[in-house]
Amino acid sequence: MTKTVVITGASRGIGRQLATKYHELGWRVIATARQVSALEGLGVAAQDAFELDVTSPGSISTFATALGAETAVNLLINNAGVLGDRQKTISDISKADLLYTFETNTVGPFLVTQALLENLKLGAGFGSSVALVVNISSDAASITENASSGLIAYRASKTASNSLSKSLAIDLKSFKVSVLQLHPGYVKTDMSPNGIISPEKSVEGMNKIINRALDDSSLDLTGRFYDFEGRELPW
Repeated sequence: MTKTVVITGASRGIGRQLATKYHELGWRVIATARQVSALEGLGVAAQDAFELDVTSPGSISTFATALGAETAVNLLINNAGVLGDRQKTISDISKADLLYTFETNTVGPFLVTQALLENLKLGAGFGSSVALVVNISSDAASITENASSGLIAYRASKTASNSLSKSLAIDLKSFKVSVLQLHPGYVKTDMSPNGIISPEKSVEGMNKIINRALDDSSLDLTGRFYDFEGRELPW
């Protein structure tokens, strides 16, 4: 049976490479972006390219309806996210900056997971031992390892997302739905032009961890926080 992956923010960077990887592996790839035209060239079927703004509950609902309640999802990768203005400090970051970053990086992934929960339950029942939710996180989310300044809204939003993910992992375990938080590394993308890791290397590493989690029928890995090389990160 062909497995199905849903990837948010698949138009560029890590998300695009994830879509390319799973397409090459023979999965059905359901790719989303704010503009469907940005998904051209991915090789996914036209009917599997969807418009999705994760900050909009209406957009999420429309996407879930279009996907259909009968579609089994084996893997959901919540990749869509924003970094925010690197230059803003504690003195000039605004309420709007904080709210937008949290809406995108924290609330959005939670609402997408919520909207696709029945699809994930189907995925856990057909063609795989478990279904898996992967939230693309960051080592910047680690409170323990935070020893530098800057990226206030981004750090906080990813830390909050990790907390939500941990709660989801506990609540969804009985449905055989696993949840992981993955730090992709400092990847060279439009969001991080000075990155030192290629999207290809990052995705290859994350794919190994994802495969482990999909084969983890006892769900021992659920709720954990890893980097792309398989190192477990502190909260």
